[in-house]
Amino acid sequence: MTRRPQVLFYALHLLGVGHVHRAAQLCSALTRLGLDVDLVLGGPPLEEMTIDCRSLTQLPPIAVTDASYSTYVDGEGQPLGAAWMANRQAQLLAQFETAQPDAILIEAFPFGRRVVRHELRALLDAAEQRRPKPLIVSSVRDVLHENRKPGRAEETVATVKRFFDHVLVHADPALVTLADSFSLAQDISDRIAYSGFVTKHAKPSRVTPLETDIVVSAGGGAFGEGLLRAALDAAKADPNRRWLLITGRNAPADVHRHLSDAVPAHVRVERYVPDLPGQMRTAKITVSQCGYNTAMDALGARDGAGTAIVFVPHDGGNQTEQLKRSRLLEQNGFCVCLPETELSTPRLLAAMNQAVGLPSPTKRILFDGARRSADMILDWIGAHRHAAR
Repeated sequence: MTRRPQVLFYALHLLGVGHVHRAAQLCSALTRLGLDVDLVLGGPPLEEMTIDCRSLTQLPPIAVTDASYSTYVDGEGQPLGAAWMANRQAQLLAQFETAQPDAILIEAFPFGRRVVRHELRALLDAAEQRRPKPLIVSSVRDVLHENRKPGRAEETVATVKRFFDHVLVHADPALVTLADSFSLAQDISDRIAYSGFVTKHAKPSRVTPLETDIVVSAGGGAFGEGLLRAALDAAKADPNRRWLLITGRNAPADVHRHLSDAVPAHVRVERYVPDLPGQMRTAKITVSQCGYNTAMDALGARDGAGTAIVFVPHDGGNQTEQLKRSRLLEQNGFCVCLPETELSTPRLLAAMNQAVGLPSPTKRILFDGARRSADMILDWIGAHRHAAR
């Protein structure tokens, strides 16, 4: 009997859980297609998430202290030490030996995740020595974080050319390409493939959504206080529509409590809803930040139900990803972009009115990126096995 294709999938979430949600969608699609997936997670443990994979290995965790990504800590909140990182690397290499993968899928690297470059380089070196050598794929989102350090892009290109067979970009190239956020994309164009956006919107939920006209969501909630406070003030000025404010599971307790205590009767505050995409589809307007997963939820609602979209991208400090994504989508007629650094209650109300008046976009978005990713990875493994023979 032919051996089922084996995939070792490395994913690292440092702040928030968006990367893991996307990884979970990819794991499910790969499993449904008949591949065995061994998932390795390197961020803080996730207690409430179920992921469809053959095995899940939790490395000794690391995280960042804030959105500047300047300070990394271990699972005990202490600065990263050599012993902690060596333990991670040893466990990762042990899992590689156990899994004997046909393919290694690495989230973000080498376009990001430099904090773990030593353990990933060790993994890539081990894979290079294996015969037959496994297929190596980099899994990246639509928009990369802008890196202005001299020589960093050239270093990334060199790593891709040496170790990676493919760079799988989870985006619709009609809307956004890797070149929009990576200056040397042309140098690795022969390795780049696009899956379309990875989104949950195509999977109907049995959960009955709350009745509301306007949904305001703050993603995980760690950085949504400004948006939520402005939305609450806007809701108080708009008493004829029903508002739902979703603070996010990671919202500070005092922020959630303040918003909950201050709401009028036509406003509801929830920390979490079980089906955010479905909730958005029932609304006339959705207002949110513009992280990858939240943006896909909103776009799915517009595609399926005509929901108007206002994105308030988090653009403080050196953050460029959400603003870039939001601007590209605005240029294609899908939303109105109001950067967080320009946010005020009057501007939010004006952006909402503008979003309702936008014409229907002429472009259709390429969703179903998880299934398309799985199809491509399976095809690549087949071709790789054939070439090895």
